[in-house]
Amino acid sequence: MFEDHIQDRKMTSIWNSDRKKVVQQIREKWKLQDHFDEDEIFRVEGIIDINTLELLEPEFEHSIVSTPRAFYPLTSFCSHNCINNTFRTLKRDGKILQTRAKMDISQGEEITLHYAGGFKGRILRRTLLAEGWFFACRCKR
Repeated sequence: MFEDHIQDRKMTSIWNSDRKKVVQQIREKWKLQDHFDEDEIFRVEGIIDINTLELLEPEFEHSIVSTPRAFYPLTSFCSHNCINNTFRTLKRDGKILQTRAKMDISQGEEITLHYAGGFKGRILRRTLLAEGWFFACRCKR
């Protein structure tokens, strides 16, 4: 149901290092070589990589490791649009993600989020979308 973009991800410069790190971690260090083959591992890793959301809250701004990410299945079904019709807010100490309409949305209209963040310039946004979500942004903005 969720995209994993395995074929697209195989063409990236980090595929081999990811392959080594992720597969070795799960199959060798965690000793799960008899439980999951490489394809299964990359399917799950791809779903997580493509469909999770950054937790863009002030408490995470200065993280020295990376920005935390979380999987919110319903919100992950939203499509991208640079002129999105929803916004999201973390509630209750980062445990609940609230996605709300920021304009009237007609029945049957696509519900959209801004995947790459709205304050970036067009070239940077398009680069991030191509590299992170594997599609060419053709939004009006």
